This record gives sequence, C-alpha cells and structure tokens, in this order.
Amino acid sequence: MHKEKYTEGQIRFNEFLDAHALDAQGNEYGIMPPLMTDEEALEILRLHFAPDYVSVNPIKDNQFNTELVFHILQTYKGKV
Repeated sequence: MHKEKYTEGQIRFNEFLDAHALDAQGNEYGIMPPLMTDEEALEILRLHFAPDYVSVNPIKDNQFNTELVFHILQTYKGKV
C-alpha cells in the first residue's frame, strides 16, 4: 500500500479546514472556502514551501514576510 507523505503546510491547511467548517452562525460554507486571514495563509505557505527557512537578519515581522516571499519565489522560479 502506498502511504502519502504530507508537508506540514498541507497538514496545517487540513486542520484549518476542519476547524473552520462552519461560519459564525453555525452554517456550512457549502462550495465556498472558509475565511482565512493573511497571517494564516502566509504561515501555511511558509510551512509548505519553506519549512526550515529562518532569517539571519534583525528584522521585524512584516520585513520577514517580504524576505520569505522573495526566498520562495527564487526557490520555485518557473516551477509553480
């Protein structure tokens, strides 16, 4: 039997979907995806594309986001 290996990003995304299956009124989203914050989205993408990436620069959170996006784009240039 073939066992699939999921990235931490895929696992976190599935956990997000399980935790946010219902809206604030307790209704299912149906065919529409649940709401996700920018921070949640970036963290899931970081875990999927650059799980071991750390910055060696003394920068703030938003600067790290810019550096992370640059790293992912350079690493996956022409691949996604």
